[in-house]
Amino acid sequence: MLRPGLKPESSLAVFDIYWSGRREIRYNRFGNQQWQVSVLSLGLSGLAETISRSEQGKDTEVVELLRSAIDSGVNYFCLEYLPDEKQRLKLLNLLRDTLQDGYGKHVRISTTVPSKLVKSGDDIRNHINGLLKTLQVDRIDYFVFGGLDRLTWPDLQRLSPYELLDNLADESLITGSGFAFHDEFQFLKPILNSYNHWRLCQFQYSFMDLNHHPGIAGLKLASQNGLAVIAKNPFKNGRLVNHIPEPVSNIWSNYPVKRTPAEWSLFWLWNHPEITSVICNIKTREELSANLKSSEISGPGLLSVQDEVLISRVRDAYLKLKPLPCTTCRSCMPCPAGIDIPRIFELYIEAVIYEDLALPRRYYREEGHHIEDCNGCGKCLKTCGRYIAIPEKLQDALKLLSPPA
Repeated sequence: MLRPGLKPESSLAVFDIYWSGRREIRYNRFGNQQWQVSVLSLGLSGLAETISRSEQGKDTEVVELLRSAIDSGVNYFCLEYLPDEKQRLKLLNLLRDTLQDGYGKHVRISTTVPSKLVKSGDDIRNHINGLLKTLQVDRIDYFVFGGLDRLTWPDLQRLSPYELLDNLADESLITGSGFAFHDEFQFLKPILNSYNHWRLCQFQYSFMDLNHHPGIAGLKLASQNGLAVIAKNPFKNGRLVNHIPEPVSNIWSNYPVKRTPAEWSLFWLWNHPEITSVICNIKTREELSANLKSSEISGPGLLSVQDEVLISRVRDAYLKLKPLPCTTCRSCMPCPAGIDIPRIFELYIEAVIYEDLALPRRYYREEGHHIEDCNGCGKCLKTCGRYIAIPEKLQDALKLLSPPA
């Protein structure tokens, strides 16, 4: 059975199609490199909850799922950092088993480490060496700095990790490096310009993020700089495909072209020529099959003008549900009480418009926010260009995100 891998030809079109053995799946050039990556990538962190609940002897089902993805043409796996050490080790062991029997030759692995956890160059090298030992491989393809923004970037830049990244590449311990970015567009450019050997960048991007952190402008800038652009979280943690609000559901159902919200979400992303691949966290064979089917017809030009208008209407319907007009511009920062107002409002808005409390509450707790520290000083009121009653809205957010026990 043929499987995708390195394509040595230099004249490959950006959207060439290769037969993977069972289906046709599209491949894009990986930035300015010759390697062709499947437009559908697999995020492994989505399996964490599955493996933590798996019964004795069920782990083989996870290995079979991952191998099925490779057999179907998926050739890029993204290994996000898991804070739970037990989950992390179990997932790595399952990935190690997956890569045996020659499967490791047909898939590339990226590993993402939160930038705030990188305190020295030794942390990077130790992480890579630990993965090499656990996975029983000679090389990790891509090392990715996670969570880069205006706050974490200065600390990482002070470490000057570039020489170490070059050394790891020279030693063939990694193929290249990249970063995951989530902030306003203007803070992306200095990161791109800081290092000549970035290979890839990851953005959280869905049809709801057209102009958000860093939005379409960020995608275009990274692509123009020769980086592979990887879109992750296309369904916003499932909120665009589950428990859809009635105003949005009506728009989907009344459109003459019938597709699932997941299909519309993926087609909209693949309609961007700047996007190299889309990471989906797949937990079941059914999800894998559905996303593979979508990938077969992916690519720029897939959506009509009417389709684009449809998705714009859906986006507007969601935005009309916002409880406040915050754009996370951060003009209210810094807060004298140490409250991350834009992030709290982001969680609050998402909890309301997607009718989802569980995930925002979890992030609120894990990120260590304390709205109750607000003393009502009013400094934020003087700088907010949207004239939001911030202290009052923070109390609304507190009731929703951290209700009394």
